[in-house]
Amino acid sequence: MTDKQKSKAVIGAGTMGTGIAVSLARAGCDVLLFDKFNSNPEIKYRAEANILRFLAGMRNISRNEIASRIKLWDIDESEYLHQIIACDAIVEAIYENLDHKKKLYNQIRAISNFHDSAPIPIYSNTSTIQCSRLVEGLQDHEYFMVLHFFSPVPMSRVVEFVTHGGTNEETIRLGREMIEKMNKKVATAPDIPGFIVNRMLLPMLQTLGGQLDQLFQAGEGSDWVGFLDDIDKAFKEGTWSENERARAIVGSMIKSASRLLASDNSNDRLPPELEALAFAAGEKPDDLYSQPGVKLSEKEVDEMVVLATGFPAGPFELKRALKEKDLSGHQLKFRMGPGNLADFVGIDVAKDCLQMLKDQEPELWRVPVIFQKMVANRQLGIKSGQGFYSYEVMKEFCGNHATITIEGSVLSRSVIQRLKKEFENLQIRGAAGVILRLEKIRGADICEFPSVFGDHRHLKNLIQEWHELMTTIHNFPKPVIAVIRNSALGGGYELALACDYIVAEKRTKVGLPELRLGILPGGGGTQNLARRVGLPKSLWMILGGEIVEASTPWVDEVVDSATPDYLQNLLEKIGKKPRQAMRLTGNEWAEVSEAQCVCRDKWQGNEPNSFNLALDAICIGTQEDMAVGLKREMEAVLSAFETDDAKQGILYFLEHGKHKFQILASQE
Repeated sequence: MTDKQKSKAVIGAGTMGTGIAVSLARAGCDVLLFDKFNSNPEIKYRAEANILRFLAGMRNISRNEIASRIKLWDIDESEYLHQIIACDAIVEAIYENLDHKKKLYNQIRAISNFHDSAPIPIYSNTSTIQCSRLVEGLQDHEYFMVLHFFSPVPMSRVVEFVTHGGTNEETIRLGREMIEKMNKKVATAPDIPGFIVNRMLLPMLQTLGGQLDQLFQAGEGSDWVGFLDDIDKAFKEGTWSENERARAIVGSMIKSASRLLASDNSNDRLPPELEALAFAAGEKPDDLYSQPGVKLSEKEVDEMVVLATGFPAGPFELKRALKEKDLSGHQLKFRMGPGNLADFVGIDVAKDCLQMLKDQEPELWRVPVIFQKMVANRQLGIKSGQGFYSYEVMKEFCGNHATITIEGSVLSRSVIQRLKKEFENLQIRGAAGVILRLEKIRGADICEFPSVFGDHRHLKNLIQEWHELMTTIHNFPKPVIAVIRNSALGGGYELALACDYIVAEKRTKVGLPELRLGILPGGGGTQNLARRVGLPKSLWMILGGEIVEASTPWVDEVVDSATPDYLQNLLEKIGKKPRQAMRLTGNEWAEVSEAQCVCRDKWQGNEPNSFNLALDAICIGTQEDMAVGLKREMEAVLSAFETDDAKQGILYFLEHGKHKFQILASQE
């Protein structure tokens, strides 16, 4: 096979596009990933982070080798776009908009004509638009079909395979070959809006949205959170058949499956009460939904839905169980409820998909008002940190103080930005104190690090955001207590150090292991730790990259359980922690000198370059006020990221899941 045959182009570097690129690269293909990288650096940053996250979740592979097969190109530069002709297949994964997609296809065909090259097969990753609509007016439309992947692409097991009447055999063959190389099942689907899987999923989200719209229209919207939580809980506990609203949502999927196959068998209907519920949100009679010519069996539909969604059973299996009123033999627990599913998919994606279906079949579909309002308010689900549920950062009030909780999370850029906004809002509200609960926090998102190599400005902005958060916590007018449970490492511990008082539950781990990555703490750790425990101890932890069980002086107090009453009383007792410049005597400087020598000896000459950078940031920065100290830390971090040690250390960690720079056990 030639190099040209091995090269694939993926246009659109969002979550789906990067997932497709990684899957193709893992299958041994060279991939050109196109998007508007130059005009919007944030797109490039997110694409690189997504690629690394996908790779981090894979085992028994060479991550560096796979990543090296993916090249990023800017789609706005014509000279770069012409690289497309070096590929033998193009996968389109841009925004779900018919006009935008057709414009891109015509642009690709124009490039092929300009170079007098053969038409390149185009494969659209559309999730809702009919293949036959996409090719209307397209030159060489026989070189076009739909490959609908599911998220997250590298972990998904099936791809919907959709052709239009004129798709040629070569395009079909190459499409099937790509899917099989990616070790995914080819699932042939009819050329109808939404194909198979989304015609099952989207009615569920449409019905949920309709139920919530009705709740608000009835003036009962104040209880919508409890309403939704009951539905999602019923799905996850396997009791959805006992919950009228949850059963109606499942009923909408079953109804959609039944009308898809357009069965005329009168015995193949839903139980009357479930059929009525399926139309609770205003659905239409059966004849509108008939899809003549769909040649799929109930078993095939069930298999596609289960493989694509992870549902416990397909619609026809669920339908039979409900008709027979025998649910005991079925594993009916869903991994997530419809509210969770909408947040996972993205409220904006769900809204856009329903809109595209409505544009194609206006008599069948509608876009719930609540989806439209949530998108307008940027409540997009997991990716924005807020959808039907709150993610990453949770806030609640108890009396006149607030509790902010972060659980099992890396401190990504979005989390840092959201935390800062929460503290600013609490200050405006006049909160009498804040309890910051940190449970199993792993620190900054290492997958974001490679994207800043060679991008000094972007890295500086990231560090600045961290420092602005720490300063916001320092300057919060009322006490802030950090409560650590399980662990708080790296940036997680730095976040705790910015607070006025640290409480840890027993058997909690804390530490700053950044030096073992070839970098150093960049969230105020070089300044806050020394001001809390003194220079010698801070050198021991930071220069050794140490992780310890929580005890004084690393935290202020260790308790069996940090109860709300205990924390409320503590808030009333403590004050703001001073963070003035440190002034050391000659004897104290002698202790510092001895401490750094001990730390250096432990490395036996193998310390990373960031050792000296961290040493200077700690010893010099702490002699100034906090603002100057943070500036010293920023300069040190910027310098560290320019070293080969940082690049090797971070990539090694992403590849192997462990630190490259280690102190010998006998020396620790």
